[in-house]
Amino acid sequence: MKNFILNLLVDPVDKSKLEFDLVNNKLISTNPENNYRYSIEENTPILLPAKPQNFKKDNIHQDFNTEFDYTEHYKKDAETFEYVLGHDVATTDHDFRRIRESITQRIPKSNQLILDVGCGGGWAANYYKDKGNKLVSMDIAKKNSINVLKNFPFENHNSVCADVLNLPFAENSFDYIFSSEVIEHVPDPNLFINNLLSILKPNGKLIITSPYNEKLDYHLCIHCNNLTPKHAHLHSFNESNIFNFIPEKYKSKIKFLIFGNKYLPKLRTHIILKYLPYKVWLLVDKLANKLVNKPERFLFEIEK
Repeated sequence: MKNFILNLLVDPVDKSKLEFDLVNNKLISTNPENNYRYSIEENTPILLPAKPQNFKKDNIHQDFNTEFDYTEHYKKDAETFEYVLGHDVATTDHDFRRIRESITQRIPKSNQLILDVGCGGGWAANYYKDKGNKLVSMDIAKKNSINVLKNFPFENHNSVCADVLNLPFAENSFDYIFSSEVIEHVPDPNLFINNLLSILKPNGKLIITSPYNEKLDYHLCIHCNNLTPKHAHLHSFNESNIFNFIPEKYKSKIKFLIFGNKYLPKLRTHIILKYLPYKVWLLVDKLANKLVNKPERFLFEIEK
């Protein structure tokens, strides 16, 4: 475990400082009233609280009066599905490449401390391995967190298994925080955004992407016989309703990028567009959305 990350960590429950117990390879809370202990597995701190914080239920679980243990859900998700850098379908691979470029274009390649929230297969670690930035890869699934550090073990990289709704980082820790295609999965987007802003340094930037104005589809679950959302997407966001989840003092500091024309992949234009640099591709995409206004991706950026 790298020294730079140890200085950032706090107890996810009470935010007390953590001390490194070298003999037992654990992180121990300095608060004598709780004595919380957290394991470190393959240089990855596992900082999930034994009892997750209560959060506001999303609409579907309110409607059906059901519970959603999303920590266990995404642990099983990571164990069931392989998170890899590429995708089986060329059009999907190109779409995700452009989402990721839309994030990295906003972060300077210099000595910045970056947090990747929901690191999955580690595309960000792969990108930043030779850029000079310090990167913390975070995922709620232990398997993802450990594998990312194994696959990309560069000096300025460390991983953490943690829950964004119970963050284990001190306030004002990171220069940049980004989260790609995660917020639509979490039960409480308001808490998600507020927590991330709290650990962002003054003048730092929070960058989040999600599907744009998505029509949420549902299937009937064969286990519980209730409706369950496709892809486990609980929320749909656009440039209007996102303000419902953002603190008042940051509403004037938000920037939007609405992109990813729906019909370009259907026309298999990636065969040509994949050769274009990002800024040229973005101009083509904007022109396509002027002709047929069907964007599928949403990025918003908040400066603290």
